[in-house]
Amino acid sequence: MNVFSTLIKKISPSTDISINSNNPYILAPLATGMQTIAINKPGEEPSVNNFDLDEDMTLMGGYFSKSPSRIPPSKRKLYFSRAEAARKHVFDTSNVYTFEFYQDLLDLSTYSLRLGLVSLSLERYLNGQPIQIMSKAKDGRYLWNFQVWHASLLRYVHEI
Repeated sequence: MNVFSTLIKKISPSTDISINSNNPYILAPLATGMQTIAINKPGEEPSVNNFDLDEDMTLMGGYFSKSPSRIPPSKRKLYFSRAEAARKHVFDTSNVYTFEFYQDLLDLSTYSLRLGLVSLSLERYLNGQPIQIMSKAKDGRYLWNFQVWHASLLRYVHEI
């Protein structure tokens, strides 16, 4: 798991990981964890049925409004991986945010993490906890929280 943690930190330096604790977690800032983000005025947002979302952070302002063309997701992720840069921006609730998020290392059908030739059972490392995909504000309020359960976790249910 230490190798996994090191790999994740290299890919996303702003990610906070605690795998070997009693309450394991992986936390990544929202703007660095999404594959694509589009910010639009209400009524101008893309359809949720659109499976080819275009990155558009122009309404975020600052760094994102200076370029004559749109900033690609790789540069957005790099930019927001620096805490001092991220502090310059807020999510304006008068806009509509569309996020595209997927994780190709996570195999929910087997409840495992696939790292090339190695596959790690998440049941074992998460102590029977479901995977949580969530977004929280700094004050602790949830923006959303999905729990992903797998049949392998049912043996832990009596402990809850």
